[in-house]
Amino acid sequence: MPPRRPPTDRQLWAYVVDNSIGAALIPFIVFLSMNILQEYSPPPLLTFQQMLDIFDDPDELIHPHAVIPADFRPPTLFRERLITDTLVTLEDLITSYSALHDDILYRRVINPGQPIPKISHLPLLFWHSDYSPRDFRRLVRMAPAAFEYILSRIENHPIFFNNSNNAQAPVRDQLAVTLYRFGRYGNVTVGDIAEWAGVSTGTVDNYTKRVMFALIGQHDHALRWPSHAEIEGAKRWVVSKVGCETWRNGYLGVDGTLSELFEKPAWYGDAFFGKNAAFSLNTQVVTFLPTLRFVDYAIGNAGSVHDSEAFRMTHIYHHHARLLGPGEWIWADSAYPSETCEGV
Repeated sequence: MPPRRPPTDRQLWAYVVDNSIGAALIPFIVFLSMNILQEYSPPPLLTFQQMLDIFDDPDELIHPHAVIPADFRPPTLFRERLITDTLVTLEDLITSYSALHDDILYRRVINPGQPIPKISHLPLLFWHSDYSPRDFRRLVRMAPAAFEYILSRIENHPIFFNNSNNAQAPVRDQLAVTLYRFGRYGNVTVGDIAEWAGVSTGTVDNYTKRVMFALIGQHDHALRWPSHAEIEGAKRWVVSKVGCETWRNGYLGVDGTLSELFEKPAWYGDAFFGKNAAFSLNTQVVTFLPTLRFVDYAIGNAGSVHDSEAFRMTHIYHHHARLLGPGEWIWADSAYPSETCEGV
């Protein structure tokens, strides 16, 4: 059975209000019940003078600390007025609590504070794009030309358009914030990224989700098998680099990399402890050597999985007879013994 999610602040406030209403109704219900259970034959009506004779102080009919006899019965007129006032007070109380309950449920911010001044560093980032590409690459982990190419591929995606009166931020800004977030490790929080970009933490999450959705749509465009002409050109490139005609059929390379995790996973955490003495994921990448373009990959393996075992999850491992021509092979290090690749 999955653990119950803790209640939100809004739910807790609504719970407090609902229980406060119930607690406030108890005295009124008791008072009304006591009057309903009284005898059906009320005492005769008293005149105003008789009421003044009974109560010594007309301005304070019953002292807060007075001891009321058990057989005391207030005059009928006084009791009816008291019941009427009680009903009116009860109705006002229910109305107030109902308004408070609705306000808690529908208010966007329960306890609004002072607005936080926001100063964005994005203008400086794009200044680096023109005048300091090294600093631009340090911030978003790619060259300005690569950034502009990715931007051109995703900026017209429908995810960046809506029917709201408030238009989204420019796609350029959303991509920059997302890449800046991807380039930070666990010692930088989403709040730090939001402060750097001059937006809220929720906006950072929205930017990331939109950009990821748009990038996933580019999967088949970015990852594809090279054409026959590209393969022939790659073979000539290999010969020009190594000067050995025998090696011309090795135009692909494979290697694994470990992506460190922020903390130990809760499920089977020890299995993610890799050779780098850290909890990580094993990613296998097959590259087209002349351009270093990815043509195949395998993700999802725990960090303790050996590279040769993780390579078995790639597409080329299962379909190498169809993808590779006669005599073609893949460059790899000693972590990929040939007997485990079944002819690759």
